[in-house]
Amino acid sequence: MQLLTARFQHGKLYILLAILCAGVGIRGWQTTESLWLDELHTGWTVAGTWSDVSDRAAAGNQTPCYFWFIWIWTRVFGHSELALRLPSLLAGVTLIAMVFWVLSRWTTCSWSPALCALLVALDPHLVFFSQEARPYALVQLIGLLQLLCFIRLSEGPTKPGVRAAFVATTLAGFYLHYTSLLLLSGELFVWATVLRPVSSAGSAETTKPSNRLVANGYQRGELLLDGLVILIGVLPACPHLWEILQRRSNWAAFIGQPGPLGMVHLLSLDVYLVLPFIGWILSRLIFRRQAEPSHQTAILLCWFTAPLLLVWSLNWLDILRLFHRRYLIAISTGPVLVCGIWLARFTRRAQKLAMAGLLALALQQGGMGRQWLIDGRFLADRNQDWRGAVAHLNREARTTTDSPQSVLIGSGLIEASALPNGGQQLVDYCLLPVTGPYRLTASYRLSPLSNQPDQPLSVQQTEVILAKRSYWALLNARPQSVRTRIAQWQVQWKRQGWKIATARKRFGSLTLLRIDLYPQAIASLPGVPSTAPRNRRSQGREAHSTSAATGSPTVEDQQTSTNIATFRVDRLTGFPLQTNASLPSFAILGHPDPRKEVCDGRTATHAGTRWL
Repeated sequence: MQLLTARFQHGKLYILLAILCAGVGIRGWQTTESLWLDELHTGWTVAGTWSDVSDRAAAGNQTPCYFWFIWIWTRVFGHSELALRLPSLLAGVTLIAMVFWVLSRWTTCSWSPALCALLVALDPHLVFFSQEARPYALVQLIGLLQLLCFIRLSEGPTKPGVRAAFVATTLAGFYLHYTSLLLLSGELFVWATVLRPVSSAGSAETTKPSNRLVANGYQRGELLLDGLVILIGVLPACPHLWEILQRRSNWAAFIGQPGPLGMVHLLSLDVYLVLPFIGWILSRLIFRRQAEPSHQTAILLCWFTAPLLLVWSLNWLDILRLFHRRYLIAISTGPVLVCGIWLARFTRRAQKLAMAGLLALALQQGGMGRQWLIDGRFLADRNQDWRGAVAHLNREARTTTDSPQSVLIGSGLIEASALPNGGQQLVDYCLLPVTGPYRLTASYRLSPLSNQPDQPLSVQQTEVILAKRSYWALLNARPQSVRTRIAQWQVQWKRQGWKIATARKRFGSLTLLRIDLYPQAIASLPGVPSTAPRNRRSQGREAHSTSAATGSPTVEDQQTSTNIATFRVDRLTGFPLQTNASLPSFAILGHPDPRKEVCDGRTATHAGTRWL
């Protein structure tokens, strides 16, 4: 018997190791790709000195604790993409093992913990946060530890060490990310509805295990004392929380107001709970199996449902827009644990069918397999190649003599909507994509752009641009927004007497524009009469009449000599776009050359410049 038990334990260990290897492989597959915007905030925050961390973290509505830890981490392991993401990857892999261990203790089934651990390993949202240089994977792990402490307190009798661990994990989660404090709403709801002491129970009832559990659980005085300690621990962050609340209108830019079904999709309840719930109901109706009492199931359902309903209600009423997966990431393991408990109650045959269907549904809904077949990546959410864009600009500065010196950065940060106001601190924050881990060379003059694509360039920006009559624009925006911005620039520069030629290059979802300015044809400028051709002919006749006596070359002779130079013209307006010699006379007078010439590997088109 002992030999069979040992073999069973070894088998469970091998299964767990196989699942962990799969989780590490999937999470490590894309850890070296370019950082995206949120991760660049992490890299920018830890790129400065220790004293810079707090202010830079606060600029991004974050607590400094995670960034202090990453600041120390990067001094040991460097600032590479893998080094920045490694703490999240380790936390995500640890979460897989924790789910397996918890369900192994709560159930007697050997396959339910393994399946739920595999679901965590393959969940695309959990994989994403495990690959991200942000605190959310750590918040998931701390949230699960805090839940275990609370359940242990509910089982009673309470111990000072468990209470201290509960308070410590609550404050640790809060100072990793403020929204993890929402866990307390679920736990208070559990205490008020599930674990409330029943003082009127008779002596016969108090002998039942479930009633002893309620009677000996987390007592009111202990709860109030621990809550007071948590409140005192939260007080230092209240000024920053108040400052964040003043900017809560910004969250509407990326958080909508979905209906009740949004709660189902947010935590993937349709994947984790629908099939197990149907199977559990059928087992009770068809096989007449009595439901075994489980305080863990009741606690878990209330633990993640109460915060979910609270946040959805505040979001629907437009009081506080927090209905986003990353803001509820601390409760993300709740549905998986409930799924494992329900699966463990099935018969062996029904259990196999339910597990196969659940795994197939999770793989189909996750879509990582399809994405891998398309481009060799499991996830396509991070599609901002800031690393490639910055490397291209630095290469242009080194190898190209006519590279523009001005670079306009459209970061896409919601705080950028306040530009050009906000002061130097906001300017530095909006330039973080090119001043953190990916740094543009010092020869460039950087300037941030507002999120409003129809906002014109400022006077200071135009003065810098006119020094070289060209500039770069690196935009984190949708194609329609990019087109709107280009159209706005065309109108603005036209009013100042300039035409623009645009060349673009894509780096994932980023757009890099090179804008070159050229003088407008004089005839098309405001105030210039449309009789310029007649004036030019009269000037030619006058020059011809005087050249016979003086022997000087005529205008036609000058035009013939200057036309030998190679230049480039716009097919519609005829203004010169580039020349390697003196400007021809017909261009100076604002007339198009009947020829269409090509030089320097470019060709003129009606919409701008197309690179050959």
